[in-house]
Amino acid sequence: MENKSSILYHFRNITIRSDDKNLCTEGLYLIIGKELKLQTDNQKTEDYLEVLKYLINYCVDTNLVIMDSQNIGYYSWLLQFRLDEYNCYDLYEANSDGSGFN
Repeated sequence: MENKSSILYHFRNITIRSDDKNLCTEGLYLIIGKELKLQTDNQKTEDYLEVLKYLINYCVDTNLVIMDSQNIGYYSWLLQFRLDEYNCYDLYEANSDGSGFN
């Protein structure tokens, strides 16, 4: 993440940082081998923060192994993990019409 990011939240020894466009974890790498990044454009930051807290809990409690293009549900959201060029999982949300992920 860039230097202009700020710490938004610290949860279960994982830091969540914000750079005004994304929320990114720091420290999850030690558990699942990757960090998570979620673009914040369609919902309130608090909603995205809750998604990341849910995923952190899930990873910490289950020692989850996440695969590229794996899907996971969070309430009415269907999310997909996609590995980026920085060895980080970007999270994509399914389109409401079921036509794919954005």
